[in-house]
Amino acid sequence: MKAQITISGQIGGNFTLRNAIASNGNYTKITNGMFNSIFIDFDTIGEAKQAMRAAWKSIKSNHDNLLNKEGLNRDASTLSYDASMATLNKI
Repeated sequence: MKAQITISGQIGGNFTLRNAIASNGNYTKITNGMFNSIFIDFDTIGEAKQAMRAAWKSIKSNHDNLLNKEGLNRDASTLSYDASMATLNKI
């Protein structure tokens, strides 16, 4: 089943999430949406979840000042950073 990660929020956080997910995942397509939102398509849900986990590890290693509200949820379907959020959707 195909999956799509939707990133929305503020510009800086959106691009941090986009760069972390794109560099750590095997995506098929990246599309820019309205109001600085970004859509990243994957062939499978497993690939998308693996990209989210790797992106969170990358963000944690690069930023020492993360708040408790930021992070990856248990099933790797949402990832938040700063004022931005990446959400996994089935398509």
